[in-house]
Amino acid sequence: MPATAKEHIERMKRLETDRANFDQQFQNCADYVMPQNSQIISERSSGEVLMDLFDTTGEESNIQLASGLYSFMFPTETRAFVLEIDDEKLASQDNVKQWLDQTTKIIHKYLISSTFREAFFEYLKSLGCFGTACLYEEKGKKVVIVFINYFIRDIYIVRNSDGDVDTVYRRFKFSARQFGQEFGVENMGAKIKTAYNDLGTRDKKFEFLHVVQPREDRDADADDALNMPWSSEYISRDESEFINDSEGGYEEFPYQVSVFDKDSLEDYGRSPTMKKLPDIRMANELK
Repeated sequence: MPATAKEHIERMKRLETDRANFDQQFQNCADYVMPQNSQIISERSSGEVLMDLFDTTGEESNIQLASGLYSFMFPTETRAFVLEIDDEKLASQDNVKQWLDQTTKIIHKYLISSTFREAFFEYLKSLGCFGTACLYEEKGKKVVIVFINYFIRDIYIVRNSDGDVDTVYRRFKFSARQFGQEFGVENMGAKIKTAYNDLGTRDKKFEFLHVVQPREDRDADADDALNMPWSSEYISRDESEFINDSEGGYEEFPYQVSVFDKDSLEDYGRSPTMKKLPDIRMANELK
């Protein structure tokens, strides 16, 4: 039986509690290496001055690491990859070679015209700082495909029996106005609707969850969104209910979650920043 909205919210609370120690480490790393993202366990007000950071060696080193990885994986002067097939007999045929070459060009074309470059660079910086990074992809409204690097603070992962991430809980906030633009005024819960109806509170923020996980109960022969292999559900945390008409699905898991280094007993990764944090702190103190 599918989980209720309240069950998802309770599960999210457990995931948040279980990750509390990692969140403290994420905060410490962000303070010195990604200060613009140092809002893991507490949020800053807009324009608030950052902590006293006197040495930027850690931040610069992380950017250099991300730049090196990016240049190695996606060089600007050559193709990042070439499509091939395992069947040697087919691979030797001219029409197959032409198809593979043309498809490789098309994929590169759409990657370049998408948000991939910016998102992937942020993804690599997150990997170097936090040891865990999460890249999301979906069909775009203005471009063919959109890539988004989601901040580690808002992403909670669950691994399956093979150790692969197959479930992601993502926190996000929308104002009542933004909710209406994204999901429709007719799908507002009572609290959000009350805020929306008053111009003075229309920009009040509410918290939501986006849950993507394997769909256990589905008709594999059906091709509609509600029977796709991966379910997509949006939940209002303030209302403790699903957002009407928001349930959907994915043919493939839309999140790419990577870890830099990982202990076999942990779900989240460890980063170069975590390893060098004592030295980074010392350098900052000496300044």
